[in-house]
Amino acid sequence: MKKIVLLSAILIAFIFAPFSLKAEVGPKVIVVHIDSAQCADCQTIKPTLELFEAQHVRKDILFVTLDQSNENAKHQSILLADALGILDIYMANETPGKVLVIIDHEKQLTHIFDKNTTIEQMNAAVSDFSENPTIMMIEEPETGMMIE
Repeated sequence: MKKIVLLSAILIAFIFAPFSLKAEVGPKVIVVHIDSAQCADCQTIKPTLELFEAQHVRKDILFVTLDQSNENAKHQSILLADALGILDIYMANETPGKVLVIIDHEKQLTHIFDKNTTIEQMNAAVSDFSENPTIMMIEEPETGMMIE
């Protein structure tokens, strides 16, 4: 009987382990470049985006390129966006030449970059979500002040 209980506990832990591991190793931010070989704006933003990506080589930011160059690439991009849980955001912003910043656990679009976006603006957009641990703000009942 003890063996059955122990095996059941191990099985339950094994079944639910992927979900708890996902929360620990998944990205906090998804940066999506909507690209196309025929897009001049895409080519303009690439050097800034490559520098941005090089500055943020960490496990908590996922950089994804969704290609619009041809029908097969578009189809693959739709499948990837769906797998990431961002299909609605992608479909609403699928014009090439954009870079989308999405907060992963909320699936919330927070910024849209274009060819005029500077590296400083890109860095500022992800700094609150990727470099710092989550900070919970609580209202102090007596003073009404927000405290960490």
